[in-house]
Amino acid sequence: MEILRIGKHAIKISLNIDETKEYRILDSDILEEDEIKESFSKLLLKAKETVDFSYAGRKIFTEIFPSKDGGCEIYISCISMEAEKAVYKDKNQQLDNKKPKSVLSIFDFENIENLLQACYRLKEIKYKNKSSVYYDIDKKRYYMILEDIYIKDIRYSFLLEYSKYIKGSIASYIKEHYKCILKKDGVKVLSALT
Repeated sequence: MEILRIGKHAIKISLNIDETKEYRILDSDILEEDEIKESFSKLLLKAKETVDFSYAGRKIFTEIFPSKDGGCEIYISCISMEAEKAVYKDKNQQLDNKKPKSVLSIFDFENIENLLQACYRLKEIKYKNKSSVYYDIDKKRYYMILEDIYIKDIRYSFLLEYSKYIKGSIASYIKEHYKCILKKDGVKVLSALT
C-alpha cells in the first residue's frame, strides 16, 4: 500500500491486487453499507497513521480507479466548508437562471503521457466543456486550457498529479505564442488515444 498526500485535504492510496482483496474495495459481493464503511474506515485509519490525514467533521469525496494489474487507486478528498458554500452558491445561481461567467484554467504538462492520462481521467468524470491544447515548441511543453474548472473543486484535484496549475489570466499569451494542437475538444480527442 502506498499513501501519498496530493493536497492539503486530499490523498491518493494505491493498492496492489492482494490489498484490494483484503480491503474488499472492488468486491461486488459487498452490498451492506456497514461493510463498505468498515473497509473505508480501515483505509482512513491507515492514512491517518501514515500521512496524518484527518477528515474529522468533514464530508469526504472518494474516487476509485481499477488498475490493469488487479489493484486500484483511490483518491480521497475532504470537502471543505468553502467548497460546500461554493456548491450552495452555484445552486442558487442556477435557480436564478443566471449564466455564470466562464472561467479558464490552464494546466502545464511536462510530457504527452501526462496530458493523455489527465484527459482520460477528465473523460471518466464526464467533463464536457471546452478544452484546448497548445504546444510550446521551444520548451517542449503542453498547455491545456479548460473552461469552467475550479482547481479548488475536489473533483479536479487529480489534475495536479499530472500537471502544474497556471492562472487563466495568461490564456491570451498562450493562444498567441504557442501552437494550437486542438481547439475546443481536446479532452474528447486525446482521451480516445489512451
